[in-house]
Amino acid sequence: MIRELEILSTLYIAGPRRFNQLKTLLAGISSRTLSDKLRFLVEEELVIRKVDDGPPVRVEYILSEHGETCGRLLSPLVAHLKIRNGSVRSE
Repeated sequence: MIRELEILSTLYIAGPRRFNQLKTLLAGISSRTLSDKLRFLVEEELVIRKVDDGPPVRVEYILSEHGETCGRLLSPLVAHLKIRNGSVRSE
C-alpha cells in the first residue's frame, strides 16, 4: 500500500506524468511493480490513464478528482515517511 500512496503523492506534486517519468521519480520501483500499482489505482478510479492516439501513442497518468483529494491529504504523510526512512533528508 505504501507504493500506491507514493504514486498518488508524486502525481499530486509533479502533475500528470508518463510511465517512464514516474519510474524516474519513484526511486527503487521496478517496472512490473509500477505497472501493477498503476493498474490498481486506475481500477480504483484514483488515477486516469489517458491515451493519446499517435503516432506515437502516448499514455499519461493523471489524478482523478478523488485521487487529487487523496494526494493532497497523503503527500505530507509520504514526505514524513521518506524522511523517517532516510530516503529524504530534512534540514
